[in-house]
Amino acid sequence: MNSFSELCSLLNQVSSADYKKILLKEYLDSSTDSDILWALYLLSGRKLRRSFDITGLWEILPKLAGLPEWLIDESYQISSDKAETISLILPVDPDEKRITLSEMIKFADDISELPDSAELEKIINILKSINAEDKLLFLKLITGAFRSGINKKDIAAALSEKYSITIISAFHFLSAADPYEDNPDNLLKYYKRNKKIFSSYPFCSAQNQDTASVFQGDCKQWLAEWKWDGLRVQVIYRKGELLIWSKSGELVTEKFPELFRLSQFLDDGTVIEGEIIAFSKGRPLHFSILQKRLSLKTVPVSLTDDFPAALIAFDILEFNGNDIRSMPLTERRKILASVTEKSADQEIMYLSPLLEFKSWKALAEIKNSAAENNCKGIVLKKKDSAYSGNDWLSLNLEPYIFNAVLLYAQRSLNSEMYSEFTFGAWHNDELITFTKTSGGLNEVDLIEISDFIKANTIEKFGPVRTVKPELVFEIHFEGISESKRHKSGITLRNPRIHRWHKDKKPHEAGYLSNLLELLNAGK
Repeated sequence: MNSFSELCSLLNQVSSADYKKILLKEYLDSSTDSDILWALYLLSGRKLRRSFDITGLWEILPKLAGLPEWLIDESYQISSDKAETISLILPVDPDEKRITLSEMIKFADDISELPDSAELEKIINILKSINAEDKLLFLKLITGAFRSGINKKDIAAALSEKYSITIISAFHFLSAADPYEDNPDNLLKYYKRNKKIFSSYPFCSAQNQDTASVFQGDCKQWLAEWKWDGLRVQVIYRKGELLIWSKSGELVTEKFPELFRLSQFLDDGTVIEGEIIAFSKGRPLHFSILQKRLSLKTVPVSLTDDFPAALIAFDILEFNGNDIRSMPLTERRKILASVTEKSADQEIMYLSPLLEFKSWKALAEIKNSAAENNCKGIVLKKKDSAYSGNDWLSLNLEPYIFNAVLLYAQRSLNSEMYSEFTFGAWHNDELITFTKTSGGLNEVDLIEISDFIKANTIEKFGPVRTVKPELVFEIHFEGISESKRHKSGITLRNPRIHRWHKDKKPHEAGYLSNLLELLNAGK
């Protein structure tokens, strides 16, 4: 497969992440160096330097195609996409050909250098010479409307697997490669040569425990910290390269420009672990504030000014290039304290404070105040523990509970059972969708629920089924935040199904007003 438009078409047709990676690898195997760089550049969400307004082309389409305007409008009503309508309606040239991605980019560059009056004529001539699939891709590229059919995380995974480079190297490649200047072979040699720079340590996790089983024995053997509600990361600084690697497996350095200054205060060969938190007036904010910037391609200055991010550092894994994970926690914290002290007046990195307690009862009272600090609970760590997670315990706040009605269901890939569900809450005598989740149900329940869905489907939308609103479920979640994207006006943090309430009727489900009260109480 050496056609980028064919690759894009196939990526949009399949849902399996593994199959998408296979398709991308096949394309990389059969393409030129220049096409490879441009494909990765575009698929990872980066744009061409200038975009073209399609309006002028649309206005003369009836003349170019020799078709009445009403017929073109009817075609557009079906596709809802002007670029697709143009690519299908323009006359087919018997001498049309397929062009490589590099050739397509060259055409786009030529157009960008023309005066506005000559752009349209050049675009029309190009479109006449290429086939419908390439027409569509070309229009998407020059109008800035191209959308990748594969996410950046899967692209990086495919690169890492194919070229035997670290996953961080693959992410860095996607952000740094310049198709105008770079050669993929040279870049890959650089990342293989500097494997140590672009590597992280495995994240360790505290074990979730209930309070009763933990609060016994000598409490003097433990250190306690807040369980911050932020983005858990490793900040890596080696050979002048600052990298911020998230526990979810993504390179997020560019999302936090205010943290670039950390490189001025860290010694070479330093890896710090902590949580990135958004702040306002010195107070940690809800995770949803931080989440907004993670969804943006470019972080505006207004966001970093209004809600600056800082690193709450709670461990140090590498110091002066040495792996110190086996050191006792108390020794690692002494080193960490000396590192964070260097930037103490910069408001970009803080040492995670220890919670003072002299009894388990006192610690239980501290835990109950976690929500007031926008924290999820507390973490206990043995004073002499290595960085392994074996002697770390997580004491979480009790989840919020809400009873909701099942409204929509979707099958998992290659499964006959429905396992992805959308739920509703009552508002003005109607059910409003407010969250979507999966998991939490055993196989027996899933089979019974799937049978109900098959017998009580109201509408079908592709793989999605609108279900007769009769089943009530208990939903647990860790937090709530405002959302302008959803009709309900809210989004839940980590929603999951706790159980199916077979004994409850739909009218016994919760009200949206209850959730909004919870939202307002947290502001």
